[in-house]
Amino acid sequence: MHVVEERPDAVDASGVVFKQRPRVKKVFTKPSMTRQEFKQECDLALTLKRFAKTPGGARALANAQGFAEGLQFCDVTQVPQYRQYRDLVNAANAKFMALPVNLRRRFENDPAQFMDFVADSRNREEALALGLIRPEAKQPVKAEDSASSTPPVKG
Repeated sequence: MHVVEERPDAVDASGVVFKQRPRVKKVFTKPSMTRQEFKQECDLALTLKRFAKTPGGARALANAQGFAEGLQFCDVTQVPQYRQYRDLVNAANAKFMALPVNLRRRFENDPAQFMDFVADSRNREEALALGLIRPEAKQPVKAEDSASSTPPVKG
């Protein structure tokens, strides 16, 4: 059952009168269906105490309680923001997905495996064979460099 209470008009500090909305209350006339005999079963503190008495529960609670002890505070003002990192990861995923299917399959469709492979200098030959990296262009030797590297002729 709902009870509506009419409230008188109010006046603010500047003297302006405004009409207040009526207050609506819900009144319960039937007896409560809440059963008090389950109170202890629903109490979270008691449940955690029972959980702590089990061997696995004690370890889990100890780990959870020590979570904040290892926190470190540092200056991260120069670190890119979350959105920049997310965009960078999304761009890397998009580039990986643009690779041919056989190349993606070679890395088990995992961009992280691909990045690890390309970053490892031991995989350079295979990466060249797969066409993942370009061969370095050889720099021509300048005449000035070759002249300075030869020993002067005595005579």
